[in-house]
Amino acid sequence: MPKFDIIKRESFLFRNIFWSFVINAGGAVLVFLMQALLSSKLGTREYGYFSLVISWCSILVFFSGLGMDSTLLRFIPAYLVEGRWDAVKGVLKFGENVVLISSFGVALTFSGVVFLMRNQLPESLFPALLLGSLLIPLWALSMQGQVALRALQKVVFARSPEIVIRPLLVLVVVGTLALTEKNRSFSAADAVFIYFLATVVSFSLLISFFQIFYREKIKNSNTTSFQKIWIKTSLPMSLISGMVVVLNEIDKVMLGYFVSGEELGLYSAAFRINMFVLFAVQTTDIITAPLIAKKYAAKDFFGLQNMVSITSLLVGVTSVFIVMVVVGFSSLFFSLFGVDEPEAQQVLITLVIGQFIVLFWGPSTFILIMTDFQFEYVKILCITFVCNVVINIPTIVLWGIKGAAFSTAFAIVLRGVLSWQRSRRITEIDSSIFFAVKYFWKRSFLLK
Repeated sequence: MPKFDIIKRESFLFRNIFWSFVINAGGAVLVFLMQALLSSKLGTREYGYFSLVISWCSILVFFSGLGMDSTLLRFIPAYLVEGRWDAVKGVLKFGENVVLISSFGVALTFSGVVFLMRNQLPESLFPALLLGSLLIPLWALSMQGQVALRALQKVVFARSPEIVIRPLLVLVVVGTLALTEKNRSFSAADAVFIYFLATVVSFSLLISFFQIFYREKIKNSNTTSFQKIWIKTSLPMSLISGMVVVLNEIDKVMLGYFVSGEELGLYSAAFRINMFVLFAVQTTDIITAPLIAKKYAAKDFFGLQNMVSITSLLVGVTSVFIVMVVVGFSSLFFSLFGVDEPEAQQVLITLVIGQFIVLFWGPSTFILIMTDFQFEYVKILCITFVCNVVINIPTIVLWGIKGAAFSTAFAIVLRGVLSWQRSRRITEIDSSIFFAVKYFWKRSFLLK
């Protein structure tokens, strides 16, 4: 084997991961600063309400998407391998129509439920939830545009509107208001409204990018529809998307019923800081998900194992340093949120341990989803969801936010281990970092 053959083979992967790293690094900093600024200006209670609104919107957005984002990510790379721009045009139109109808329906239903419950909700939470309903259609359609651009490996253009432009606009608006109106008090509704306006701008920019990269390629193409296949795939994808968001947000939603707004704010701050641990995973997943579908469709199993093993190693090594920074400078991070509570520190450590352990099993979930074994992942999510809820209720009652952190960490680890076991057995692709070390050690590609 020629020297550095594997690196040359995956040079496209390294190049895209680099740009994904750049855009995600900048975005992560901006999102963190946005959350820290909102926390300090809103106060613990109002920031907790703001986090609760965003959590509910996140859950409803993924449900209203009906799995079409993952369906696009699954089929567009496969159609590109075959040069089927007519099928690409068809699946894009189908996805847009489905999401447009479902997201507006979900938004109207959500706003109606909130209005009926207005007397049971805290005074400042009610308008924030109503404003949050406006986010649902924009957010859902934005996800479709992002996925379409990711399928073309246009990562910077796909991600920058949401993770760079939106938090930057929120920072500018909130910072300007704080400087010009120093005595102004911000509510959760104010924060949600500013977040909505920033989302409108970022969505408009995303649409412009979509037109640039897709318009010339599909405008002269016929439209070929495989609706039965797309629907058959989107149904389990919808379950997956919804259940993943529920699993990611159920801790905060359940805490909203069992603990005070102040405690929810502490947990939300710890959760936001903990998300830094996922930086390497999110950076590589943006690239590897469509490539897994593409390589599997092309039956390039050797290249698929190479790519998965490389990304697992990159994620593992990078995450060690990230965990050290998050834990070592946790007091500084909490101070930016205006939090100085030992309990929040304990929550953060628990969440970080769970996230770090699951990193060793690699992108096994995407292997199942992108290789037409999505039903297997649905089974895993069902098991994880039941375990999470069953454990969350007593632990929250007994230990509050510390109990929620333990349940969340346990669910994360369980999902990762089960996904790895199943994906390895079905596809014979091992995504774990342990296999990656053994795999490249045997090949000794750096020494040949």
